[in-house]
Amino acid sequence: MTGKRMGRRALLAGVLLLLSGCGYTLEGTRRPASLGAARSIHIPIFVNETREPDLGRSLASAVRERFLLDGRLRLVDPAEADLVLEAVIREYRQDPIGFSGADQVRRYRVLVRTHVRLRDTQRGRFILNQEIDSEAEYGVAAAIGGSEQARQQSTSSTATRFAEDILSLVLEGF
Repeated sequence: MTGKRMGRRALLAGVLLLLSGCGYTLEGTRRPASLGAARSIHIPIFVNETREPDLGRSLASAVRERFLLDGRLRLVDPAEADLVLEAVIREYRQDPIGFSGADQVRRYRVLVRTHVRLRDTQRGRFILNQEIDSEAEYGVAAAIGGSEQARQQSTSSTATRFAEDILSLVLEGF
């Protein structure tokens, strides 16, 4: 082997050694230590203690979709799950936040308060046990149907934000 060839190999080995110790990881592959060896999750329909219809179903659906997109945990039936994500929706509120000159409501904020628990089925303990507030805003339209559509869109946006918050808490640890 020539000296030039040996020099190239030594340089390549040195670069690989430096890169391997830099702590670089691909985004979406990190997992908090609290999850242990968990590879699967079950997300049932959330308990809805509010008067807002189908809220438990829509929030659970948004969370399932977000976990499917992320791909780090497989969605499975309860009997196969390493983790179970349970939630109780405790409050759904619409607060007026914007008014016209005639003192009519023009804008609302939707608040959804949820208690979330992530249970490790292997170790029989809770990894996550906390309240999460999710919110979105919507404007009142001139037509009644437009206002209802805006309210429903706001609830959908709240569900999406809730799903992002859950994914961040479970898989990124914050």
